[in-house]
Amino acid sequence: MEILLLVVIGVMIAGFAFVLYFMTQKLGELKNDQAVGLIKQDLVSMSQTFAQTQAHMNDRLDKAAQVFGSLQNELGKMQEL
Repeated sequence: MEILLLVVIGVMIAGFAFVLYFMTQKLGELKNDQAVGLIKQDLVSMSQTFAQTQAHMNDRLDKAAQVFGSLQNELGKMQEL
């Protein structure tokens, strides 16, 4: 009778340990999945910011090229005089 009680208690403890281990593993996976999701969001945000910055830089370079072109035309006219 005592042995049966000890076996039942041992099985219960082993079962509890298994459930605890399984839940810890799932919680770790969930945290990893959330971290990956946050990293993906950050990467998307950084990519959008980079694209916007690149577009602004291209606009500024285009305007600078226009200014230099105008200056070159004006210098050419001055040389003709």
